[in-house]
Amino acid sequence: EMKQSGKALGLPTTALIGADGCQIGLMNGPAAWDSADAKALISRALETPSN
Repeated sequence: EMKQSGKALGLPTTALIGADGCQIGLMNGPAAWDSADAKALISRALETPSN
């Protein structure tokens, strides 16, 4: 479904989903999830209050 909609162009594809079930981030290709920027992104996403 993601490939057909043009969101996933290949593997790997990572989708970050919020507590409300909505997509809040999408990364096509490899990602350095151990980087400071990635850790900060995930921390902010976890702190976001759900409605």
